[in-house]
Amino acid sequence: MSQMVIGHTGEVTGPIVPIGHAVGDKEVLLRDEQGQISAAAGAGEFVIRSRYMALGYLDRPDLTAAVFLADPTGGEKQLFLTGDFGLRSEDGLLVHLGRKDSTVKIRGQRVELGAVEQAVRRGGGVKDAAVEVREDAVGGKYLAAYVVLDESTPNPSVLRAQLRLQLPSVMVPSQFVVMEAMPQTISGKVDRRMLPDPALIRDALPQPYVAARNDAEAVVLEAVEEVLARGPIGVLDDFRDLGLDSVSLFRLWLRLEEGFKQELPLGTLPEPPTVENIAVLVQQSLAPLPKAP
Repeated sequence: MSQMVIGHTGEVTGPIVPIGHAVGDKEVLLRDEQGQISAAAGAGEFVIRSRYMALGYLDRPDLTAAVFLADPTGGEKQLFLTGDFGLRSEDGLLVHLGRKDSTVKIRGQRVELGAVEQAVRRGGGVKDAAVEVREDAVGGKYLAAYVVLDESTPNPSVLRAQLRLQLPSVMVPSQFVVMEAMPQTISGKVDRRMLPDPALIRDALPQPYVAARNDAEAVVLEAVEEVLARGPIGVLDDFRDLGLDSVSLFRLWLRLEEGFKQELPLGTLPEPPTVENIAVLVQQSLAPLPKAP
């Protein structure tokens, strides 16, 4: 993801707009995952240090004690843990990336949902977008992107390819759900509670849905839908568009061996990796060896 030129007079050259610098009577520090607070440049939770601070939250002494802290260096200043996540440059320029509570772990890596959502919104043909973390059948987490597209973008396959070039693979949503419009709260924000469960919706893929046409495809299709905890999946759908990672792939092989009731020397995925091509590969591996002359 591109960033900006750092400096008080620097020109913004990337897609993320900084929020500026702290005002004169306040400092903005960073708090890392270990809870250490420093004035160094980097990423973390924004912490405000100042003499001019609110007394706390009304009738919430527990919350006040949790986020209003005494300055460890002493004196009259206090610290306020904002709950906002972002970047701080060497000269104090601040970039807001979202709320700390929207930071999740996907496949062991920390992902900021706000940063992913910004990248999706910048995609061509995207009128509106929201990114949520979802859970698969075995408790693993994945990202689902809900998008409203203009008429020039019939499906998000191009957007998906763009994100693969811009973001680490762990930040690319595993599923895209095309919406006619985003559900909204009374205040006009996206009502995330009303976003549909992506596991119950066919992913927005460029190819039409094709059901299983033989027994082998039916077994493979059932295994794929079980491992990915979503459907309906078509036999021509590319697994790379469905978020199949190495862990899911291992589980898929085990599930296929269970379904076909024997070990399968499958090795790597066929190209392209689809139910159709895996079914062909499985049938070849199950075929009896030719008799010696």
